Amino acid sequence: TKLFAIHLLCVLGWGISSLLIGLSKNLDFSLKIWQLCNLAVVFIPVLFLHVVYLMLNEKGKLLLIFAYTQAIFFSIISLLQKMFIGGQLMFGSLYCSQGGPFFFPYFGLWIFTITLAHLKLIQHYKISYPQQKKQIFILLLAIPVGFWGGSMNFLPGLGVEIFPFGNFLVPIYGLILAYAILKHQLLDIVIVIRKSVVYSILITLISLFYLLAVFVLERFAQGLLGYRSLIISIF
Repeated sequence: TKLFAIHLLCVLGWGISSLLIGLSKNLDFSLKIWQLCNLAVVFIPVLFLHVVYLMLNEKGKLLLIFAYTQAIFFSIISLLQKMFIGGQLMFGSLYCSQGGPFFFPYFGLWIFTITLAHLKLIQHYKISYPQQKKQIFILLLAIPVGFWGGSMNFLPGLGVEIFPFGNFLVPIYGLILAYAILKHQLLDIVIVIRKSVVYSILITLISLFYLLAVFVLERFAQGLLGYRSLIISIF
């Protein structure tokens, strides 16, 4: 639970950083934020993988040592300001950093770590008892929403000129986890006061964020593909 709390604090760190980057009108300030926020971002999948191993009572000491070692290494690279080689204004409104030689392996290991955690959860979902199935199922829903949505933030650094719309899905990740903790005691966290109004508020917030994300992504798809069909939009 403590590791999970640190993981969520790292997600919060990215959330605050992305807000500052989005509001910034200064390239130098944005570049500094990009460098600093990597100190949190690099540990997001590593901490989550560690939580998964503990939750499933699995042994993976060597793999976890490797995961933390590479995270510390890339943190040092960020502190030394060698992760990015500069930045530019993209999409007419956002100052994005351009990745240096270390950026691509950093991105690859980031994706590998969270993919491994996801596969471990899928593997154990099949053999877990009913209550744990509910907890794991919620995590299996949350990972694609939060991590794969958030991974779009790497695209500008890789030179891919696609606006990181997936970043709007990250808050939904936190809301889904909050619902899982309140409703299904995720990680055996028991909240003393459980009222239906809390569940209703969380479901409403998740639905609103989800609909907003779908709306934004669909508008982006219209601009990218150039279609104007109501049927395709509904689909």
